Amino acid sequence: MNLLFGNKGEEFLDILYRINKYCINSKFPSLKNTIDKFNFDDVYDEILNYIDSIEDLLEEFDKFIYSYNFSEKTHKTEILYRIKAEDSLLGKWNKNIDKKRPLRKVCNDIIGIRVITNLSREDMINSIFQLCNGNKYNKLEIINFYENPKKPDDGYRGVHVYFKENSKSFPIEIQFWTRIDALLNFYTHEVIYKTNSSKELAEYSLLLRKWLYDLPSISSEIKMTFIDYLYEIVFPSIGGN
Repeated sequence: MNLLFGNKGEEFLDILYRINKYCINSKFPSLKNTIDKFNFDDVYDEILNYIDSIEDLLEEFDKFIYSYNFSEKTHKTEILYRIKAEDSLLGKWNKNIDKKRPLRKVCNDIIGIRVITNLSREDMINSIFQLCNGNKYNKLEIINFYENPKKPDDGYRGVHVYFKENSKSFPIEIQFWTRIDALLNFYTHEVIYKTNSSKELAEYSLLLRKWLYDLPSISSEIKMTFIDYLYEIVFPSIGGN
């Protein structure tokens, strides 16, 4: 049984597989083209068509997530997702317009899914590979930011999985985070990177992560870790941002 998803892993992937069967308009250029060859408004219109066409599947996914998140599990793991907003995509577009990046790399998180768990990092990673290697879908791209951090290293950690069964559809991004990852990633995104992305602040983010990793081990007499307390009690709505 998968520690992250129990016996629900196959159902989770099956819904995403059916969402990913959507194909862009045949008159629309290949997603492999760089974004400088596209008009943003045309791309966003196609994204709206995409979201509209998978409305029923998104409702099914909503029901799956609700059922999963409120079921009894030995390890508390929650699934969250969002549809990328137009202004957020435009910001990402503008940052990449001079970098000649392919459209499928810029629009790789139109549907962004977060799986946040109180499993250890090792158990989470093992569960991800078990899930991805033990199914019928063979075009799942795994990027492990624990082994290969961003350059320069800004402290971001997690594992990303991209659902790319259909090359004519927008990829689906799944971000897997421990609770330490979630606390740090939400903070750095909301407080640091929306304000400034300087080298100094990136180094500060990395130092924060090292500090969180160096927290003392918990006594067996204490039933809740400091990280779980922050995540569940102090910031109970953190995952919904």
